[in-house]
Amino acid sequence: MLIGGYMSNISQFTRIRFIALSLTIIILAALVNIAPSQAQPESVERLQKQELSFFERWAIRLNGNAEHMFNTDIDGGGKFNITRLGINQDATFTATDKLRITFGGSYNFYHFDFSGSQGFAGLRPWRNVSVSNNSMRVSYAVTEQWGVFAMPVISYGAESGAPFWDSFTIGGMAGVSYRFGDKLTLGIGGFVGSRLEQSVIGYPIGFFDWKITDRLRLSTLAAGARNDFGPKAELSYDVGSG
Repeated sequence: MLIGGYMSNISQFTRIRFIALSLTIIILAALVNIAPSQAQPESVERLQKQELSFFERWAIRLNGNAEHMFNTDIDGGGKFNITRLGINQDATFTATDKLRITFGGSYNFYHFDFSGSQGFAGLRPWRNVSVSNNSMRVSYAVTEQWGVFAMPVISYGAESGAPFWDSFTIGGMAGVSYRFGDKLTLGIGGFVGSRLEQSVIGYPIGFFDWKITDRLRLSTLAAGARNDFGPKAELSYDVGSG
């Protein structure tokens, strides 16, 4: 009623101007709401990535770990225990919305302690062993669901004092992955590589990456490029900010 009282007191010209202004506001509001849907061929995520600077495209992860295996019996007599100290890093560069390159590396130091005078333990085969793995993983999203990857690997493993150039092995892995929405990625592939003073070895690999929540993630090889082979999984939590 209050608005109607004011409108009855203004001139016809003013009333036309008011109606025209109202229609203009309505049309502009409609255009604002329509514009995002018309721009959907390029997703918001893609546009955001295009605006990132060179340094903002990098994501770096560094972690350390340690473990100790207490006295373990050896067939033929004797025991041994192992202490391991390790450090791992992944540096991922997002080149485009489809292409990512991850530089991975790890270093592990093993200290062996054998006890007993019989069998294998009596030989005291190792004392201090260093193992280093370095790789470069290239991942490409063929479609929104399917992706491919390839990863060459250079590894070094030797006891203290061993010839440096005789302690290298090389290899590589490749495979395909499939995304089930934004939460789960499964993949399969294969690895082929050399072994120290032995013939070439090859075997299939499988991996997954499960984003349980926005911060909690369970993954295997999908998480990075490190060449720490073996049946293992990693549960990580992003403390982040906010």
